[in-house]
Amino acid sequence: LTLALSAIVFAHTGSLIKASVVFVLSYLPSVFFSSALGSWIDRNISKRVFVGNECLATLASLLCGLSLYHSTAAFCCALALRSVFLFSSRTMSAKWLKIISSPESQGPRIKLSFLVFFLATAVSGLLASWLLGLGSLWTIVAMDVSTYLVGACVFLTLRKLPETDSVRQHPIVKQSLLTSLRAIY
Repeated sequence: LTLALSAIVFAHTGSLIKASVVFVLSYLPSVFFSSALGSWIDRNISKRVFVGNECLATLASLLCGLSLYHSTAAFCCALALRSVFLFSSRTMSAKWLKIISSPESQGPRIKLSFLVFFLATAVSGLLASWLLGLGSLWTIVAMDVSTYLVGACVFLTLRKLPETDSVRQHPIVKQSLLTSLRAIY
């Protein structure tokens, strides 16, 4: 969505600065909130928080589409909110992987998770650019919203986190990645 929104802003204004602001607002706000939000996520991670975050991110994406042509301030706020929700989603995913993984497999699993995230971001950016040439902004917004909704559905299938203080005692952490994914989904 960020690439498509930036392209639309550039096409309508001809301003590289305004198009660049879309990128800045899509990523910078999470930098300011990451410390406090990260600790809050560590204390409160749950399926409800996961799904709530995805639902709020969906609303932020819809607001981006609705406000793009009407209110610059609302558009900027929606982009900033979307940035924070995207950060939250990545942080919760990494935290969940840490909880269900043995200490030896945590690093590789988190690296794989981020690799998949960035590859998906790159592919979806290319797809969004292509779709923007064929259709409207709403096609892109619908695609972005659908990814959040799919994420919420996936989070609903996650197993409950262990309630013990020592996660290593939980049997799921001694399983392979494939077995862990099967147990989660």
